[in-house]
Amino acid sequence: DLTDAAFSGNYVYVVNRDADTLYVLSTANGTRVGFYTSYGLTVAPTIDAQGNVYIGDDSGYVHKLNATGELIWKRKLQGSISTSAIIDAMGTVYFGANTGTNGYLYALSPDSTLIWTYEIGENILAPPVIGTDNNIYFCDDRGRVHAVNYTTGTLKSGWSLINLGTGGSSPAFTADGYFYINTEEQHLFCIGIDGKIRWETLLPVAAKMRSHGRKREDDLIPSPVIGQNGDIYVTGGDDIGLYKIKGRSSGIRANTAWPMFRHDQNHSGKAGFNPTR
Repeated sequence: DLTDAAFSGNYVYVVNRDADTLYVLSTANGTRVGFYTSYGLTVAPTIDAQGNVYIGDDSGYVHKLNATGELIWKRKLQGSISTSAIIDAMGTVYFGANTGTNGYLYALSPDSTLIWTYEIGENILAPPVIGTDNNIYFCDDRGRVHAVNYTTGTLKSGWSLINLGTGGSSPAFTADGYFYINTEEQHLFCIGIDGKIRWETLLPVAAKMRSHGRKREDDLIPSPVIGQNGDIYVTGGDDIGLYKIKGRSSGIRANTAWPMFRHDQNHSGKAGFNPTR
């Protein structure tokens, strides 16, 4: 059972959950360069601008490794780490974690200092993203959309939780201050950083899923991807199809520190990566 991979320079990183191991592989020939083993590694690796690697485990530990998989530090947090990390322009690292009845968003400095903790009131599975106002946006497992002030770790001033009715994906931010979220019920929402829903559309896959009595079996709801001209792409599942929704020329992908799931359309999982295609 492998996580999403992350890549940086000459290396590719992937966690094998069954083996509780992060593997560092050469991009040239796939040979193993290094590995790191710790009980309960669960989430995909994330790479900072310096090439260091962040992963989390079921016991609530965040691990920071160097480029070849050697431990730099680890830090215990409350709950089980449930999301891969995202990293802002200052190097602050954000993780989601769940207890039996609650969820938390944590902000850590690169030296492992806990900056703040945001109590969600519900579990979190989809990783957060960074909006055009530099604040942190995510949808919890109940379908409520949060906007967290990146400096204080409190709900963004003037923001009221938006209830989408069911769990949602990681947002995908546009350059003109909107973001898209796909839900478990296959509704695609467009929401502004002012907290207002601009539009929503029901994907055709939703009717097919209902007619077959089908629910998605994977842990994460597919996140939208924004094309170069602002069009939106979202998958309806492994055997259902890919949908393209007409976007806006001003709605191209935002140039924030972490505007979408796994950072960019290549899903590199690396801070600062600028894909050329």
